[in-house]
Amino acid sequence: MLVIALLAMLPFPWTYAFYHNVTILSVDHFRKGGTTRELVRIAARQSHLEWLQNATTIGIIKLVAFLMYLNVFIGFGMGAMLLKSFTGIENPFSMNWMLLFSTGIQGLLVMICYLGINPLVKSIYILRCFYGESRTTGADLAVILRRITSLRAATVGVTLLLALGSFAAVTPAAAQSTAAAPAPSTEPGRGGELSQNIESVLQGSEYQWRMPRDGGPKVEEESSWLASGFKELGAWINSMLEHIGNAIGDLIDWLFGGKEMPDMPTDAPGGSAWMA
Repeated sequence: MLVIALLAMLPFPWTYAFYHNVTILSVDHFRKGGTTRELVRIAARQSHLEWLQNATTIGIIKLVAFLMYLNVFIGFGMGAMLLKSFTGIENPFSMNWMLLFSTGIQGLLVMICYLGINPLVKSIYILRCFYGESRTTGADLAVILRRITSLRAATVGVTLLLALGSFAAVTPAAAQSTAAAPAPSTEPGRGGELSQNIESVLQGSEYQWRMPRDGGPKVEEESSWLASGFKELGAWINSMLEHIGNAIGDLIDWLFGGKEMPDMPTDAPGGSAWMA
């Protein structure tokens, strides 16, 4: 009896594929005015397509569904335990973990797994129906040709854009080099006359401040009181830094070199006598 019961499971792959084929093809079939008998015939024909591939796909789907069920089951149990840890309140699942195996909870977990795995299954059987119909309609070849055409058009467009960009980059450079090239002089005396004109213009008073001063007596400019004050302040700061540096050097020599401590200088510049 067990062997006979096992034989009843043999048509499962074809039955499973037939169910999904009907649900996938029904919308478009009835929209075109097809009949139920014709839909059943097409779905049955599609279910016999690549039966070994279909059986292998169902086995992989079952394995994925089982792993998803384990994740959902463990997550549900851990969620009940964490709820008790965070709130400190007992719940039915923390008091009796066997409730996780009750019919209602198991039905809920199976429904969650079905909602998660069903989109993947539908996608697989949509592809099977498409490739099955393409054997008689050539729809897959049309898709490939459309893809090749769009790819070729995109390649041509990119090539044209690169060519136009290269041409636009080269044209200004060529024009600039052409404009920068000096024109040959047709009149031999024109160059000397142009140089004299340039020199005469540069001798004007508006350009004298740009020219270097060479030769002639040097005129001492009168400094303002602010400039002289800054000069005196800079000299005083330099002198103070020099005295401080010498004092630090003597102190280091006295500490580590065994030299006698020199007397502090009393001839500091003006404004520093109070430091002595």
